[in-house]
Amino acid sequence: MVQIDRDHLESKGFTSGVQRGVDRRHRTPNHADVLPGGAHARSLSQGRAPSPLACRSMINPSKIGRVFASFTAVALLLDPILSSALATQDEPGDDADLKSAEAVLDFDLDALPPLPGGEGLAGAVAGLDGRRIIVAGGANFPDPPRWETEKTWHDDIHVLDLARPEAGWTTFDDALGGPVAYGVSVSHPSLGVVSIGGDTGEGIIADVFALRTDDAGAAPSRTRLPSLPVPLAYAAGTILGEDIYVFGGRSDSKGPASAAGWRLRIGADGTIGEWTSIRDLPGPARILPVAGGLRGGLYCFSGVALEPDGSDGHRRVVPYLRDAWRYDPSTDDWTPLAEAPRPTAAAPSPAIQVGWDMMAIIGGDDGALIDRIDALQDAHPGFQTGVLVYHPITDRWTERGDHPVEPEVGKSPPVTAATIAISGTDTAFDGRSLIASGEIRPRTRTPHLAVVESLVVPATLGALDWSAIALYGVVLVWMGFFFSRREKSTDEYFLAGRRIPWWASGISIFATSLSAITFMAIPAKTWDTDWTYFLQNLLIIVVAPVAAMLLVPAFRRLDVTTAYEYLEHRFHASLRLAASALYMLFQVGRVAVVTLLPALALAAVTGLDVTTCIVVMGILCILYTVLGGIEAVIWSDVLQSAVLFGGAGWALAIMLFGTEGGLSGLVSEASAAGKLRTVDVSFDLTRSSLLVIILGGIFSNIIPYASDQSVVQRYLAVKDVHEAKRAVWAGALLALPASLLFFGLGTALWGFYRSNPELLRPTGQLDQILPLFIVDMLPAGVAGFVLAGLFAAAMSSLDSSMNSVATAFTTDWYRRFRPRADDRSRLVVARIATFTIGVLGTGAAIVMASLNNSSLLDLWFEVLGLFGSGIAGVFLLGALTRRTGPVAGWCGLVASASAVWSVGMFTEISGLTFAAVGIITCILTGLLVGLVDRRPATT
Repeated sequence: MVQIDRDHLESKGFTSGVQRGVDRRHRTPNHADVLPGGAHARSLSQGRAPSPLACRSMINPSKIGRVFASFTAVALLLDPILSSALATQDEPGDDADLKSAEAVLDFDLDALPPLPGGEGLAGAVAGLDGRRIIVAGGANFPDPPRWETEKTWHDDIHVLDLARPEAGWTTFDDALGGPVAYGVSVSHPSLGVVSIGGDTGEGIIADVFALRTDDAGAAPSRTRLPSLPVPLAYAAGTILGEDIYVFGGRSDSKGPASAAGWRLRIGADGTIGEWTSIRDLPGPARILPVAGGLRGGLYCFSGVALEPDGSDGHRRVVPYLRDAWRYDPSTDDWTPLAEAPRPTAAAPSPAIQVGWDMMAIIGGDDGALIDRIDALQDAHPGFQTGVLVYHPITDRWTERGDHPVEPEVGKSPPVTAATIAISGTDTAFDGRSLIASGEIRPRTRTPHLAVVESLVVPATLGALDWSAIALYGVVLVWMGFFFSRREKSTDEYFLAGRRIPWWASGISIFATSLSAITFMAIPAKTWDTDWTYFLQNLLIIVVAPVAAMLLVPAFRRLDVTTAYEYLEHRFHASLRLAASALYMLFQVGRVAVVTLLPALALAAVTGLDVTTCIVVMGILCILYTVLGGIEAVIWSDVLQSAVLFGGAGWALAIMLFGTEGGLSGLVSEASAAGKLRTVDVSFDLTRSSLLVIILGGIFSNIIPYASDQSVVQRYLAVKDVHEAKRAVWAGALLALPASLLFFGLGTALWGFYRSNPELLRPTGQLDQILPLFIVDMLPAGVAGFVLAGLFAAAMSSLDSSMNSVATAFTTDWYRRFRPRADDRSRLVVARIATFTIGVLGTGAAIVMASLNNSSLLDLWFEVLGLFGSGIAGVFLLGALTRRTGPVAGWCGLVASASAVWSVGMFTEISGLTFAAVGIITCILTGLLVGLVDRRPATT
């Protein structure tokens, strides 16, 4: 496999600025060779000498996968970089060594006061209730000499208020109701700190209870919950949604390990069910596994298998387990994952989530010294210090930093400790995790609670990148000033004097739907899943003939400026005004969303403030759109498309060059992993099946061509109906290479980071993965231009909405109710409307970013979205038949909204079908009403 680093890529002529900030220092293989940390120790990134990966067996991909991969390759061969890149592939080699990367966790062992008593606890009940940390029970060896005394089991409860950590711990002696340790602890949002099973020192129990605190400072209350079906200790567990899961462990202190798993269902209203079994964990039964919960999946890592010891008990099997598994609650099935590089038995559990899609396991026991514990005693070096990070999408492991080590003061990586995710406390600790005490070497505990922060560090842009972004902004503003010299009438401002070339109009139609969200979301979705949505994008080619032969002639024949004028000509003025008003209201929310979402992603990967991103995009867009009208909007779309296509092609070339085996290797491995699946052959309407994709692809693409002013306006801005049809076809046909490119980018990202997992940095959300790659791997300056193109893609959606809303308001409302106003006055109103919608949208995006709450906007879209497909249905109703009048049109619109609401409210049908439901209901209702109400159409 190709080992990608800065020097390697520069030697191939690809980049002079790749892998910014990635530390490539070498380290020795000894995991205990760690630099000591200070009072606030940041774990260090220490790289291990790289070793090539073994050549994986090539698995024949599916025919569909080969076809799409071939299309992608043909499209990209237009870029000379790809051919030169693929000409020199390094030879694959050995897959023995673990790859190291920058640290992803920051450890602070002095942020909170240590537990009382100075000894610490192993296997304690630990969790978060409100803003208070609870640590209860546990076991240790408090009496010297510790190697000659028995283990002590505790039933005290310690409470710490995170809002006042300086006040220290409050201890409630003997308040737990009996000693317990080595059970499973979880922090449940409605139940409090839940203790599941455990060992009392006299035997393993099945008891389950919850601890809650109050503001009065009383001892935490203990509430009994349904007991486990069997006694259980030394297991692992976590929460998925509201439900609690546990697996592994043992039911008798001398008995065998268990492979069983259990789930406690808890309703959203707080109702508590009974424990039910889930499918047994495949592979060896085990104790001391590490649990993980991420994106609806339950994970099991490592553990210790047991075997009979020849008498009446069981002993540990060495080496400890390295296997990993994922459980899917929807299918009740376990899936094997890549083995961990080393055992991590008894590591703090659950694994700590890093960013959006990584899990970190800190230290753990590999069992290498289990036979020397008595001989070493206090000379035991402790447990593993390295942080292993698992990435589920690529199914790859990396080592990323170490837990700080200061053994003389009890600061070392612990085992048999619970991790606690902190959120909702309104304190500085929100977003961090705690490791609650634990065992740092045999018979020695630590009283320290480690505060662990996940490091999601923004990329750093260089001067060339910022210069490129600034230059792009200057070009956009210049375009606005340049075209403003022609915008002397509303015809010029709204339709560019109908002088736009068909090909530019077609590119602009395509670019209008290609927002920055699309550019980032499609590769991200494919990186995460597969090509299931590919067919939906291609079905726009099926819609193009409908638009070209049915809708375009209707609009051009009437010589309209807005799409909604057609509704007055065909039906009635009330339908025109209703459709225009709904469109404008919808666009206010859309402007906010298409500004905010890219700003969030771009801010995360560039380090810019979110508000700054929003304001910059808003000001630039308002400036050139107010000045240059639709002509500036269309030509900026052409420039944006060229930049994004060029940058995407360059990025894809680098991805293929950095993937083991190049294009053929990517296709083979992606096909074997199911990443090239394009069709879910099913008629199930509740998921993205083939039927759902076809319905969604056809009918959702009809909506913009029939009723979206920002699209209709573009094919009205060309010379004649022939040119308009060519523009429609051009916009539709661009979907094929664009879809191949964007879906190919997602699969290539998967292959690149699967081959080079050490180069993948944590992201805050899914859509950040492509911008992150661009910043890290594209050359300085080029990365800036492509990021500028992403900003421009966001602005393309913004400027389209601004100009089209101004057109609708001026034409459908101002000109209608002020028919005597001259064209000069209408042009002034149009510019004011453009400025106003830009300010409103930008302001709404800033408010949404500050509130971090989209519930009101969601409601806005839900209400207005009910009518989107119905309006398109009314347009089609008018174009398909002459036997329906205004009553039929209104009935169809209302019935459509009712049908969409009912389907969404009372069924589990996929939202992709809503457009089909709305359009079909509108047309059928209109036709039925037309049989009764035979008043002719207006024209």
